[in-house]
Amino acid sequence: MSLVEANPNRLESGKLALTVNPSGFQLVDEVSESDRREIYRVMHGGVLESSKYPDIAFEGRWVVSDNPSPDVYGVKVDGSLRLHGVTNPHVVEARVTFSPDRLRAHGEFIIFQSDYRIKSVGGSALKPRDELKFSFFMGGRRRQ
Repeated sequence: MSLVEANPNRLESGKLALTVNPSGFQLVDEVSESDRREIYRVMHGGVLESSKYPDIAFEGRWVVSDNPSPDVYGVKVDGSLRLHGVTNPHVVEARVTFSPDRLRAHGEFIIFQSDYRIKSVGGSALKPRDELKFSFFMGGRRRQ
């Protein structure tokens, strides 16, 4: 489920609500296929516990931080992130581009697993770092 409410003429009233299933996460690092399978097994089975916590949710409001060109805006979305059964305040920065009937947004953010009571799983040679970096790209169409 995702919802983006945005009016290019009143950006201060923008809202974002996004829920994702962690089983769709993709590893973008170059690793062998056997390491990739082991990382996914550890990530979903032990670290994220995807069957126990099947949704990750972010909800917030944005404020414009800059406007480098007519239809492009830098925004800071001030909201809350629910992950692994823990909800914390979180700010996400994004670049938002408007066209007459579409919106595109992209950005990156970092979380610390320890802030969400996520622990490394023993017995694996692959130890996740506390700091995790996420990249996103999302798009939407004007509601008719």
